[in-house]
This record gives sequence, C-alpha cells and structure tokens, in this order.
Amino acid sequence: MKRLGAIVLVVVILYTVYYDLSVGSLSLPSLPSPAGAEETSEQVGAVEVSGQPYEEIKVERGETVLTIVEDAHQSIPVPIERIVRDFEELNEGLKAEEIQAGETYRFPLY
Repeated sequence: MKRLGAIVLVVVILYTVYYDLSVGSLSLPSLPSPAGAEETSEQVGAVEVSGQPYEEIKVERGETVLTIVEDAHQSIPVPIERIVRDFEELNEGLKAEEIQAGETYRFPLY
C-alpha cells in the first residue's frame, strides 16, 4: 500500500511540475503602460505590430534582451517566449540572440 501511495505521489508531483513549466499556474494582472511608452502601428513581415509599446535602447556590452526588459520592469512580467517573440516582431525578425553591443534596438514594454 505504501508503494502505491508513493507512486501516486510521484505522478502527481511530476504532472504539477510539467503543468507549471508548460502552461504556468500564475496569471499576471494586466499592467498599465509605463509613462513615455511609444505606441506603434507597423507591418513587420507577415505579422502586424499594432499598439505594442516599445522603447529604443542602445545595448551595452554583456546585456541580453531579457536583462534589458527586466531592468525596465524590475522583474520579467510576461513569459520569456513572449518577450522574445515581441522583440523579434519589433526588430523586423532579428533573432534575440543576434543583438550586438553598441547598436540600438526596440524593446517591448509591458
């Protein structure tokens, strides 16, 4: 009986971890747009970026897309996949891994 209970417990824990990592269990409230955020409406490839607030920031050595967004918000307010997708849409398909120090890019604001 103990063995069956242990197996059920392990299955529940594994499912909980899987669900939390793939879907998430916390729903973030809708955050107001920061002051000074620019509103854009442009066509980028086949994806229309409409109303996505952004800020143009010059990248310093050692910074990544995630560190810049985290600095702008004091934490990461949305899933990482969304930050990367929004960054790529705002920067005409440029991959987040390909940013270079000294260049200016558009970073999404949430």
